[in-house]
Amino acid sequence: EYLWHLNRASAVKDEEGNIKMWVGVTTEIQKIKEEEQRKENFLKMVSHELKTPVTSIKGYVQLLLSRLKEEQGVVLNPLPLKSSLIRIDVQIVRLTKLINEILDLSRLEEDKLVLHKELFQLNELVDETVQDIIHFSSGNTINIVHDFSCNIYGDKDRIGQVIINFITNAIKYSPNNEVIEVRIQQAENDHVSVSIKDFGIGMDKKDQEKVFERFYRVEGKSENVFAGFGIGLFIADAIIKRHNGSRAVNSKKGAGSVFTFTLPCV
Repeated sequence: EYLWHLNRASAVKDEEGNIKMWVGVTTEIQKIKEEEQRKENFLKMVSHELKTPVTSIKGYVQLLLSRLKEEQGVVLNPLPLKSSLIRIDVQIVRLTKLINEILDLSRLEEDKLVLHKELFQLNELVDETVQDIIHFSSGNTINIVHDFSCNIYGDKDRIGQVIINFITNAIKYSPNNEVIEVRIQQAENDHVSVSIKDFGIGMDKKDQEKVFERFYRVEGKSENVFAGFGIGLFIADAIIKRHNGSRAVNSKKGAGSVFTFTLPCV
């Protein structure tokens, strides 16, 4: 096994300037080099992921403009206005999400992620968030099970961000299984848990803890086709910890996953 090291050596000289011996120090910098590699890979992902929606938006705008051109006072083709604008809106939502993830990552690294806490009803937030997701993912069925009801004191928008991240991940990694289950249950020590269950591709045991690490994406033939920075779950994990909560994942390769986060009730 080879590890990166930084080597330094200084000469010890006598009064005449002759070298008597060398004093050296070796420092392992493997983690630093790995971090540099992760950042390099992240920048490559950013350029690729941002380019995709921007290119799509540009294409649809050019299509709309071309359809508006007239030749001898007659429009060349009927204008597919509604469908094109819907696609543009979807790509703008995707682009906004990517930009927000980058900004949140920067705030986390600088420890400047501000929380605006208030008292709110968790069950209502789950219902509202699922309705928003269904609006953009009409091909999926999301079932909500309310086994428990409680209030939370925290940042409503940030907790909503966690729910969105868990559910959109479940949708993304379940391309052939459209059913997603969201369950709210009572947990120990006056806590509440929210679980998002899918029946998608799942993951190996070795990947289950690493998925919350920054820039980490599950490797494999099927997973490589899915877009993303590998920072959504990292940000979600940070938000949950800042609310004195916990998270867990239970998954099996080819049999789906269950992502759960737990928060204290008020």
